[in-house]
Amino acid sequence: MPTISRFYGMLVIMYYREGFNEEPHFHVRYNEYDAKFRIEDLEIMSGKLPSHAVSLIKEWGRVHQNDLRENWSRILNSEPLKKIEPLV
Repeated sequence: MPTISRFYGMLVIMYYREGFNEEPHFHVRYNEYDAKFRIEDLEIMSGKLPSHAVSLIKEWGRVHQNDLRENWSRILNSEPLKKIEPLV
């Protein structure tokens, strides 16, 4: 499970196996919740999170959108993912 960031009890994860068949995205796990976010518009593709968690992830994603895009490219090239700074 390639966790690229962790903050406020949320894990942000990117999976190599999904890189070639889907649009760029990342997963967030928070307690019993799991959601998949599109990188380009930071909208939920599937799953659900509490609204306060969605707000935090979108705030973090706006700051780190280029880092997320870079990691997606790394997935496509089978390169190690870079950790991304948490929301503080």
